[in-house]
Parts: sequence; structure tokens; C-alpha cells
Amino acid sequence: MGFAGRRVGINQMTSIWAGEYLGTRYQIPDFTWISFSLTDAAFHEGGPHSAIAQAALVDTDARLGEVVAAIERRGVTEQTAIVVVADHGMEPDRPSIVRGTGGDACGAAGIPHRDEASGFLYLGDM
Repeated sequence: MGFAGRRVGINQMTSIWAGEYLGTRYQIPDFTWISFSLTDAAFHEGGPHSAIAQAALVDTDARLGEVVAAIERRGVTEQTAIVVVADHGMEPDRPSIVRGTGGDACGAAGIPHRDEASGFLYLGDM
């Protein structure tokens, strides 16, 4: 999928807030919702300390900024509630307390790893 394909959701959201999307005119929305799943996927793929996780945070922050800017351009910031929620977090500050049982064999073999205790075993230096 090309870059444009990955931006469909953000393009739709910012266009609706701008008042037109794919030839349809929109009034100021009463409610909109967008999901940014990139951070979850990147943190599970690379672990909480990885370069891919950091890049996902930067990218998602920029996308959220685009939505906020679209609301500001529409002139309704004072009447708009923006709510950010997440499904869970990771333990980036104290990896020693996040322990599962799947990494015992890695530890015995001297393989650097992080065992998330929920079926996610990250290999490599954390």
C-alpha cells in the first residue's frame, strides 16, 4: 500500500472538518472519531524502546496535530472537546518488573530479550 493509502483516514477526517469530502458538503460535525492504531502495532512489533515505536509516536502526534489544525481552521476550537484514549500502555521505565514465563529459555541461552507476560516476547537488547 502506498503512502496515500495509509492516509485515507486522516484525509477523510480533515476534509470533513474542512467542510467537504469527495464532493459532499459537510456542516460542522457533532461527533467524529478516528483511530490511530500505528502506535500499538509499532510497540508490539519493536518493543517499547525501539526506533519503530519512537517513529510511530512522532507520526501519530503529527496526525493528531492535523486533526486539531483542521478543527482550528473551522473556527470551532472553543466548542470542541478532543478526547484521546488508548487501549493499554507498556512499561517503558521499569522493564525489570514486567515479567512473563516465555523468556526463561532465552535467558538460559544468553539471548537478550524482554518478556511482556502477555504472549509478547521481544528479542534483542531493550
